[in-house]
Amino acid sequence: MSATPAEREPRWMASAGIAASLIVAHLGALSLASRMEGEVAMAGGAVMTGLEAALLFGAKIDALVWRGEVWRLLSSSWLHQGWLHLGFNLFALGLVGPRVERSVKGRGVLLVFVGSALGGALMSALVTDGPSVGASGAAFGLVGALAVIRVVWREEVHGALAAMLLPWLVLNVVWGLMPGLHLDNAAHAGGALVGGLLTAALPSGEGGPGWRRAALNGGAWVAAAWVLYAAVSLARQVAICSASGATFYQCHPPAALGLGG
Repeated sequence: MSATPAEREPRWMASAGIAASLIVAHLGALSLASRMEGEVAMAGGAVMTGLEAALLFGAKIDALVWRGEVWRLLSSSWLHQGWLHLGFNLFALGLVGPRVERSVKGRGVLLVFVGSALGGALMSALVTDGPSVGASGAAFGLVGALAVIRVVWREEVHGALAAMLLPWLVLNVVWGLMPGLHLDNAAHAGGALVGGLLTAALPSGEGGPGWRRAALNGGAWVAAAWVLYAAVSLARQVAICSASGATFYQCHPPAALGLGG
């Protein structure tokens, strides 16, 4: 019996596309950083590196989110503090993403990743202070999705995958509890919760009620629109603020951001 087109469809394309977009975003941040001199962070007077200064343009900064720059809830997940930070999250995406994609298809992975990124950043904005970046909230969302696939849908998850994933989970949680490392366990929890809830609402495999499949299609388009909105908003802010040679803090006075002054 020959495979159907749906069965022949690769089960890694969406995960690979997300990974590529994270790498491109980091290269963009490094490019911007190379054109910036270090800034003085007014809270404490510490000198920032060019990359740290560049990341502020799209980081989750609570005062700006509540002022209306909600796109930061998503742009922050596409920015990372360095190649190690990015690689740590790409490891989880590469490990879990294709397995989740087997069950919920590429549209489902996009919806879960973006929804978890938003949910994790929102949880972080509600319960923590200070700027933050990184895709770990979205990665935890994929872990939440994997838990639903195994526990609720009763689908097989290879033991080797769980064994490789466990150290990543433990390190993230433990490091998040250690002072000075600034890992955001609130974002991890929010991302995992949203990822699990979204997956539980998705149709399993090719089946499920028609309204669930329609909701998946609509949700994937909304997720793609959110990514475009965040990317355009970030690019616009960088263009407006840096075209005249202004630094981030010249565009956004630190005292108004709750970062000191």
